[in-house]
Amino acid sequence: MKHGKIVSNILIPGTEGEIVDSCPERVVTKVTSCPLLNNKRKLGLDDEGICIACRAFNKNAVESLNPYYTQSFISRMCLGDDYCESVVERSRFFLSSFLD
Repeated sequence: MKHGKIVSNILIPGTEGEIVDSCPERVVTKVTSCPLLNNKRKLGLDDEGICIACRAFNKNAVESLNPYYTQSFISRMCLGDDYCESVVERSRFFLSSFLD
């Protein structure tokens, strides 16, 4: 759990959540409180804009840190879900390029 908190403080400080599952090739995280979404709602801004920005930022952060990995989202609070859940795992693109 400690490593998840360190990463969230680097990427988006104030994020609350937990690591749901992890193994050497994959990690599943669950975010229950997002400062971006909370501040957006205080300002009365549209959920869709923050959703697009958040997804792009996080996916690009993961892929910039290690291009062999990618991030996908299972659920997102900005789309009405109770929490955000995402998976960081080995990119299928890189895996398939080595298997051919």
